[in-house]
Amino acid sequence: MDFNNNNFPQYEKPKTHGVAIAALVCGIVGWFINPLYLVVLAAIILGIIGLIITKGSTNKTLSGVGLALGVVGMIAQIILDIVITILTGGLGFCSLFL
Repeated sequence: MDFNNNNFPQYEKPKTHGVAIAALVCGIVGWFINPLYLVVLAAIILGIIGLIITKGSTNKTLSGVGLALGVVGMIAQIILDIVITILTGGLGFCSLFL
């Protein structure tokens, strides 16, 4: 018996794109370190690019989660900035360090 014939379909592991991983990492890091909204903005941009790259694939999870974390992180950061500005009398976040 020859078991090495290729008559059966072979399972191929779905490729994980580096852009999707970068979007996820930026989305997570953006919740803790977010200078000038740059990290969550990178997560949003990389998440969109990752979704475009994996358009025909079923492996969109990492890009989608990175994009979602980036959007929610951006909204949370904007709300936090507004609250801090109101609480400090319009001086903003920088006044906490003076």
